[in-house]
Amino acid sequence: ELTRVDSGSWIRQVNFNQQGNQLATVDLDGGVNIWNLQDFTYPVSHFDLSTSVDSPIRTLAFRGDLNNLAVGYGTTSLQLFDLKQGRATAWINLPDYPDTRQIEALAFSPDGKQLAIDVGFDIFLIDATSGATERILPGDHDIHHLAFSPAGPWLAADNAIYSLEDGSRLQTFRAFSPANIQAITYSPDGQVLAITEGSTVSLVDVATGRVLQKLVANGANTRCLKFNPDGRKVVAATDDDRLWIWEVITGAVLQGTDAFTGPVLDVGFSPDGSRFAAITNDHLWLGDAQESAVQETLPSPAGALTHLAFNPNNLMLATSGDWLRLWNTSATILHRELVGHTARVNVIAFSPDGRYLATAGDDHTVRIWNTESPILVNGNDFSRTLEADLPADIDFLSFSPDGSRLAGGSRRSSIVYVWDSRNGLPLLTLNGPVGGLTSLHFSPDSSLLAVSGIGFRRTSNPLDSYRRSNAAYVGKVN
Repeated sequence: ELTRVDSGSWIRQVNFNQQGNQLATVDLDGGVNIWNLQDFTYPVSHFDLSTSVDSPIRTLAFRGDLNNLAVGYGTTSLQLFDLKQGRATAWINLPDYPDTRQIEALAFSPDGKQLAIDVGFDIFLIDATSGATERILPGDHDIHHLAFSPAGPWLAADNAIYSLEDGSRLQTFRAFSPANIQAITYSPDGQVLAITEGSTVSLVDVATGRVLQKLVANGANTRCLKFNPDGRKVVAATDDDRLWIWEVITGAVLQGTDAFTGPVLDVGFSPDGSRFAAITNDHLWLGDAQESAVQETLPSPAGALTHLAFNPNNLMLATSGDWLRLWNTSATILHRELVGHTARVNVIAFSPDGRYLATAGDDHTVRIWNTESPILVNGNDFSRTLEADLPADIDFLSFSPDGSRLAGGSRRSSIVYVWDSRNGLPLLTLNGPVGGLTSLHFSPDSSLLAVSGIGFRRTSNPLDSYRRSNAAYVGKVN
C-alpha cells in the first residue's frame, strides 16, 4: 500500500485519468472527487451528483481525462456531466422497451468520442458530446464459440462470419446447426475454419463455405481441436480416451492411438510443429509430429493435471493442475516447479515472446511468472482476491498478441478483467455475458477482445420477458 484516500463516505467507483496522475472517486451518496496522486490530503475538485437529479445511480463511466462523467439511472435515462464546469451537459432518454427498463453498463470509447450503453440486450452507440444515437447493435445472437481470423478484420461465431468493421454477417454456413457445434478454430492462414460436431470435424473454406474435408473420429465426441503451425495437420482428443491426428489436404488419419490411461484433457503442437503433447489426469504424453506417434510418457506422481501450454520459443512446456511445472522439451525433464499458488491451477497462458507465464487457480489469484527466473515478476504476485458478487476464480486467460495486456474471465461471472502484463496493474474491468464466460480471445492486432457466454434475449411473451441465450461481445481494449 502506497497511500489511501479518505473521502468521508463509502466509495463506490474509482478511475485513473489517462496520464495516471489523478484519481476520481464516486461516493455512495453521489459525491465525485478528483485527487492528485502526489497529495491525497484534499481533492482537486468536487461535484455533487445528488443535487442534479433525484434518481438512484446504477452505473457510471468516466472519460479518460476525468473531465466528463456519464451516469446511468435505474431507468433508460442517463446524463453527461462536465466536471470542470460543474454542470450537466446532456440528458439522454433511450427507447423504453416494455421488458427492458434499466441501463446495465456504460463505457467510453478509447478516444472518448463515443459512449456504449448496454440496455437489456441491445447496445447503443451514442455521440459522447451531443448524446445523439449513432448505431444500435441488436444483441439477440445465439452464439457460443468465437474465433478471430488471422487474415483480416473478421470474427467467426459458431456457423457464421462477421465483419468487425461494420458488424455485418458476411457468411453463414447453414449446413451446421449452432446448437450442435462444440468447437471452432481457424487455420493459421485464416483460409480454413474447422467446425466440430459430435465425432466429426468439418474443414470449411472460409471464402466459399464449401466443406473441404470431413474428419471422423470413430463415433466418439471430439474436443481440444488444434491446427499445427503450418496448417497441414489437425489434432483432436475424443471422449473414448483417444488422440487423433489428420492430414488436412487428404483427410487421412495419421494417428488414432488408444494408448492413453484416461480421458485426454488437453493437446497442443510445439511452435515449430515438430512435437505434439497431450495430458491425461496423471500423465504427460509427448510425440513426434512428423511420425504422428507417441514417443514418451511422463507420470505426474504429485497430483492431477489440467492443462498444458507450449512456450513460443520451443524450449519449454508448462503443465498445470495440483502442481505448476515447466518441462524442458528437448531433454524431456522437469525444468522447474513454480511454487506460489496455494490451490489447484486451472488455466495457464504464455506471453507471445515466451518470457512470461500467466496462471490462475482456485486460490483466487492470477499470477505472472518470469520463466527465466524462479521468482514472480518484479517480486509481485499480481493477484486479486475476488469478493462479493465477483467470481471465486479465473477460468480463462489470454495475452494480447503484442504482449502488453492480459485478459481474464470466469465461467461464473460476467466480469472480464484486463491487466497491464508488464507491471500487473489493472487496466479495465468490462461487463460481458451476464451468465458467465465460455471463451475469451484477443484479435490478431491486439485492439479487440471478444468473449462469449450466457446472456439473455428479449421475447415477445410478456410473462417471460427474458430467455437465456448464448451471446458474443466484441470490444476495443486500447
